[in-house]
This record gives sequence, C-alpha cells and structure tokens, in this order.
Amino acid sequence: GLPGAMWGAVATMSDPGMAPPGHHTLTITSLARPDIGRPWRDEAEPFTEHIPAYPCDEVCVVLEGTIHLRMPDGTTHSFGPGEALAISEGTECTWHQDDRVRKFYVIRERS
Repeated sequence: GLPGAMWGAVATMSDPGMAPPGHHTLTITSLARPDIGRPWRDEAEPFTEHIPAYPCDEVCVVLEGTIHLRMPDGTTHSFGPGEALAISEGTECTWHQDDRVRKFYVIRERS
C-alpha cells in the first residue's frame, strides 16, 4: 500500500443507465458541508511541483488530462478522466501533469 494516499477508478458521472458494465454512477447533490470542506473545480496548465508535506486532505476526480503522483520510493501513480485520488495531509509527493488538467476536488484543512 501507499502510505498517506489512496487511488482508484470511481464513478462515471452520467445517467445511471449510461454507465458501462462494472462502473457506478456518481450523483452529486451538495458537498458544501462546513465539517468536510468546500468543493471546487480547478483547471491548471502543465507543471511539476515537489510537495514535501501536502498542506491538507484532498479528494479529487479528474475531469480532463492526467495527474502523475511520484512517491518518495520512486513509484508513480497516474490518474486520468473519471478516476479519483485522495491525498492525506502531510504526504510527500511530486505532482506532475504533462497537459492541462481539469478536476473537481474537496479539501479539508485539519488545523
């Protein structure tokens, strides 16, 4: 396992009848809860940034592009459209994206 982070495929954001076999449907009504943080949509051009300690807990769903997370042990995990990732506060990683990325995310600052 990967300390401090988890990843994997998530729900397809579509009509329940349109989801391919083996996929689930994600219905978002409201994530604006003060106890978990506020949802945001973000778009960023290509960049690479080493993050010694991730500043917050973040869960995001990639809408466009690919996010590559390189961990201190050298392993790299990639997430593309329709996939989600979660990073715990304090996780060390290098965030890299070759192309423009759009994502929907929720953060939680513990302090």
